[in-house]
Amino acid sequence: MVLDNTLLDQTFGRERAATQEENQPEAESERPIAPKTKIIESPPLLPHESFNGKMSAATSGRRAVALLLAEKGRRLLRAGAYEKALVHFEKALAFDYTSYQPYIYFYLARTHDYLGNYQQSANFLEVAESWLNEQPAWTAEVATLRENTFRARNSASYAHSGR
Repeated sequence: MVLDNTLLDQTFGRERAATQEENQPEAESERPIAPKTKIIESPPLLPHESFNGKMSAATSGRRAVALLLAEKGRRLLRAGAYEKALVHFEKALAFDYTSYQPYIYFYLARTHDYLGNYQQSANFLEVAESWLNEQPAWTAEVATLRENTFRARNSASYAHSGR
């Protein structure tokens, strides 16, 4: 048996038609908006590579600012200014949704690890890892940070348990 609109209307009558009208958006502004631009894949960032090298004349202003903030955060992280680095990475994420976010999430995880926020580190690393696991250059970086975070979280749990 093939169900078509005529058969459904005959079977369920006006009730079906009224339900269909109720489910339709009332105004054009309520309809979901499809993305107007296609997200362009960006060249991958290698571990220890500068975000600045990923900018070109074609880079949008918002993406450029996000990349500059991420690079500033990376430099602050290397200098040991973890709290300041954290602020820059968070701003970079909020400023532009780019294909460089997995790297920013990784650096957020590393920053939280250095700050002793092991659960936050693990959370950010989980997000980063979901993207970076397909990039062989990042495998060792992710594995090392995961091991450090896991070990530190377990040591902290052990210390708090009074053993």
